[in-house]
Amino acid sequence: MDTELPAWPGREGAEALLQAQSALDGRARLLLDRSGRLVAACRMAWQLIRKQELLAHIDGQVRAVCEEDARLVASLLEVAEGKRGSACLGLTENVDPLFIHAAATGPDHVCWVLASAQSMHRRELPDLNALFGLTPSEARIIEDLFAGMTPQEIANHHSNSIHTVRVHIKHCYEKMGVNCREEMWVKLQSCAL
Repeated sequence: MDTELPAWPGREGAEALLQAQSALDGRARLLLDRSGRLVAACRMAWQLIRKQELLAHIDGQVRAVCEEDARLVASLLEVAEGKRGSACLGLTENVDPLFIHAAATGPDHVCWVLASAQSMHRRELPDLNALFGLTPSEARIIEDLFAGMTPQEIANHHSNSIHTVRVHIKHCYEKMGVNCREEMWVKLQSCAL
């Protein structure tokens, strides 16, 4: 005999599901309605929101803290069913960037997966040589960029000139098919998922 399951698990069920998924893969998740009202979140998502300070939970809504990121947050709430969206918050701030991957769970809700560059360990990055044909030195530079270092910090860290590092970055972007740091972060974050 078939048992009919409820169409929606309710807040407690949704939180339990997000918590279980987080325990399985170590990713922070939020479930929101299309207006940005928080439906459910795992504990890891709350920790990341508090640590990053790029998103805020105000009057039941999840919002971007700075105006520059508000447009990105709004676009992630509008992801169409069957589609995914990605954004990187905090690029204009002096903080670690926050990656958000979004997928619609139906016409009324969207699920976000959150991660910070600092929370991603190098071992979690894919093999950059196999994926993009990067040399070991190019891969190290991309890993450093992904971890939030500036080109000048990378040059100092590896005892290279800033010119050499910038040339490496340009070649890496060409090999990866990206045009900027934000595109690189989003591409690597989605590969690491």
